[in-house]
Amino acid sequence: MRHLFICLASIALLAVSCQEPIPEIVLGGIAGVVSDKTTGEPVPTVNVKITETGAATVTGSDGSFTFRDLESGRYTLTLSKEGYKDNSGTVTVSDGKTIESHLLIERIPAVLTLDREVLDFGDNASNTTLSFSMVNKNYVAIDWEIVYNCNWIAKVDPAKSLAKLAMGRTQTVVVTIDRSLLQAGENKTVIVVRTDDGSSELTVTAIGQEKKLPALNISETTDIRATSAVLNAEITEKGIPEYTERGFVLGDKEMPTKETAIKIIPATVDAAMKFSVCAGDLTLEQTYYVRAYAENNAGIAYSTNQDKFTTECIAPKLENFVVISEDKETRTAVFSATIAYVGDPPYYSRGFYWNTVDEGEITENSEIEEVEGTSTTFQKSITFPSADQPIYVGAYVANVGWINYWKPVEIFSLEYLELKSSNLGVQKSDVNENQLDWYEAVTACKNSRVGSLSDWRLPTKDELYQLYLLKDEIGGFHSQQQYDIYWSSEIDADKSSASLQYYYCIDFYNGKIYSARDNNGGYGLQGPFYARCVRTLNSSQTASRSKNNKQSIHK
Repeated sequence: MRHLFICLASIALLAVSCQEPIPEIVLGGIAGVVSDKTTGEPVPTVNVKITETGAATVTGSDGSFTFRDLESGRYTLTLSKEGYKDNSGTVTVSDGKTIESHLLIERIPAVLTLDREVLDFGDNASNTTLSFSMVNKNYVAIDWEIVYNCNWIAKVDPAKSLAKLAMGRTQTVVVTIDRSLLQAGENKTVIVVRTDDGSSELTVTAIGQEKKLPALNISETTDIRATSAVLNAEITEKGIPEYTERGFVLGDKEMPTKETAIKIIPATVDAAMKFSVCAGDLTLEQTYYVRAYAENNAGIAYSTNQDKFTTECIAPKLENFVVISEDKETRTAVFSATIAYVGDPPYYSRGFYWNTVDEGEITENSEIEEVEGTSTTFQKSITFPSADQPIYVGAYVANVGWINYWKPVEIFSLEYLELKSSNLGVQKSDVNENQLDWYEAVTACKNSRVGSLSDWRLPTKDELYQLYLLKDEIGGFHSQQQYDIYWSSEIDADKSSASLQYYYCIDFYNGKIYSARDNNGGYGLQGPFYARCVRTLNSSQTASRSKNNKQSIHK
């Protein structure tokens, strides 16, 4: 039994001693660096994982990482980091060796994410404003700007960042379009949101209406002056899209356009269909042709009709004229006048004019007393000739085309009138307000001292008839009823006798000539009647006239 145990033990030892030796396992490792693909700079905090073993680590501040105790073989390393694209690489590990591995990782471009792909304004004419939002889903704050090249996008607000858009924050952008610039049908463009590392795009669409030119009509030109006129027109159709400019074109030939006009005058665009503009800096006495125009995106339209006008001189105007004072002894008077309107073109001369007869206006016989200056009210002191005669003074203001005058007033007036054509002076009123016998009438005239003159008398029959013919001009006569009779100084020799005298007299109601007696004797018509005194004008007392050196105050 004992021998059996020993035998078995010997066999076992022999079997063991006949087996091959077990080889020793030597482990290796991986040591590497992760760098930025673009810049080559080491990237810290990158997650590095071995796919086959599940082992993982994070790169240090210098981008390095290490895996130890790896058996020899082929390993896949995966890289990941927020803000970077995932990447992977393979490394083969040998026994007992640490293999160096240089891996690259690429940064994801820092772009903004938009909340939509299309901004559609449609065909609603009132829809001109829409908005979109963009969000920063990156790990860094981003500067941005919006770029577009489209004439019908009127405004993008904001168009760029005022400050960096922080991670996770949203920015709203408002887009405004100008529908008047849309083409008919579909319009499409692209807005680009650009950052330093990339861009995002947004498509903008809108439906434009069919375009139509506006229509308008020219009206009559008003307030035509020397260098200006008011032009008038009316829009009859606003056009599609609605017009954005309107005005007038003036030319020296018919049917002017912007290309042929000598003046283009824009008008204010507002809600009113009728519009007017005062055209200035025109040429005096020139004929103009005028048309209205209006523009929209479809083009320019002109009124199918035109108006024609010629600029003209507008007269200045006096407002009043007064005699401030008059001194008969020195024959000096002070006058004042006020200009209400200076005229167009403005007046070049103003002052006073005078004459010794009332001609009612400025004539070649008028003396001109010009007053310099530009004030609205002007005055002047004038000393007149010393002759004992009335003076007629008026005011005037003149421009190149017109003279406006104030009718003259009488100063230093006589108490009687001078009838130059008859060489006769006649008093302005009857010698007595009552009727007189003939002898009373003769005596009253002989004793009259009107005008400090002593040669007053009754008129002859012919002179009295001249007074009748001029009764309205002379004034003051009784002539409203039959038998308003005036005495003459002349005897009716055919009816008179040594004992009874008849004198010619005239009924100023109808001009009929009678013979009347002066006392109660005889028969026929008998006074009392009215009497008006006259005198013969002496040539030495007649007013002299000198021809005015300023026969005209027109330029």
